[in-house]
Amino acid sequence: MPSLAASGQPQHLGVRRMYQALLIEGKEPPQILDEGEAVRVIFRASELSVPFRMFVADEANRGRILSLEHLMIVQHLLRHPRSIPQPLPGLHNRPSPMPGKP
Repeated sequence: MPSLAASGQPQHLGVRRMYQALLIEGKEPPQILDEGEAVRVIFRASELSVPFRMFVADEANRGRILSLEHLMIVQHLLRHPRSIPQPLPGLHNRPSPMPGKP
């Protein structure tokens, strides 16, 4: 359980950290609304994505820790597959413009 500050508020539970924790689990990110003097955070009920969680764990085991920004991009692409450009026909047969790169 997180420690409490003198104000009685939990410490170390920033919005960024909560956002990242949800994305790591493959869940929908929270909606954050600025209401002037307050901020409202809405967490939508969503299922854990075991395949995505395993992907994140595999990347970590390979020494590649995904940042919040990386997680946001991958989650966006998974939720909006039309955002992913299709490879051009015949592109895979062309030599790489960078030596040593496939």
